[in-house]
Amino acid sequence: MIESLINSLAGPMAGAISEQTGIPEGLVKTGVTAGLPLLMGALARNARKEDEGEALMGAIKRDHDGQVLGDLEGYVQRGGNIDDGRGILEHTLGDRQDTAVRALAEKTGMSMEQAAELLPMLSPLVMGAIGREQREQGLDRQQLAARLEREQREVAERDEGGLGGMAALLDRDGDGDIMDDLGDLAGLASKFLNR
Repeated sequence: MIESLINSLAGPMAGAISEQTGIPEGLVKTGVTAGLPLLMGALARNARKEDEGEALMGAIKRDHDGQVLGDLEGYVQRGGNIDDGRGILEHTLGDRQDTAVRALAEKTGMSMEQAAELLPMLSPLVMGAIGREQREQGLDRQQLAARLEREQREVAERDEGGLGGMAALLDRDGDGDIMDDLGDLAGLASKFLNR
């Protein structure tokens, strides 16, 4: 799911995102490559918990059927759906939003403002990818949680400075939960950037 999105958004769509946000294209590519696994990890964590997992299922069935992925170019040219994106981040990251934004900024060289602008643009796309997978495969909550955990593992295995590098660093203690690692993440910026 995430690799396909990264290939599109960090490739053909990066210039259009740059035009919409004012973020330099190179930083868009880095931010997409790091930000999408961050969001997927947070959503995988939510899916594992019964209450939050049911809320996630309700949200994707109600609002995120994956149609947004059918017109990525149009979505980007419209500037994304920032209000929806902010709502997703609020639910997904809660009071760790600022920490996640800071971590993404420091890991990629983006400013805090740039990272805070990019994440809400990306989050509806991640939800769309999850929604499409749920619909196409007919997944219940537990099956969806297992699918997201598998996706998270697959991303972490690609530890070649992009997909895996950021994802593995986000889950430093290897417990599959990035939320307990975000607080310590900012201090590791130089390690990631200087690989």
